[in-house]
Amino acid sequence: MSKDKAGNFVRLAEKRLANVLEAIRVLGNLSNRGNYTYTDEQVAEIFGTIRSSVAEAEGLFGITAPPPPPPPLEESQAVWENPMIPISEWQAAVTAGETTSGYMNWMDEKRAEGVPEFVRRFQC
Repeated sequence: MSKDKAGNFVRLAEKRLANVLEAIRVLGNLSNRGNYTYTDEQVAEIFGTIRSSVAEAEGLFGITAPPPPPPPLEESQAVWENPMIPISEWQAAVTAGETTSGYMNWMDEKRAEGVPEFVRRFQC
């Protein structure tokens, strides 16, 4: 019976994690200022609500404290382990008419290098 429970947990966790990641990805689409107008306060409220919900779910699993922050990265490590560019550079590229899909594909590849296989399967 415990095999069925473990199997059910994995099966449902995979589906639900995929749904959560898709919802977060689609939420990110709202950041397009060409299509939407929003305030910093609205964005803070959205992500505050998400953080509260995550903390509540963690509590149900018995996770009471957030994990400690990772140690600071050196400049050269940060580029590969956290492949983000400053928003001003990204905005300049978009304004110049450069496509962002190439950057997004590159960023997804770099993120996948440091993401466990269980989670990587559900990233969009």
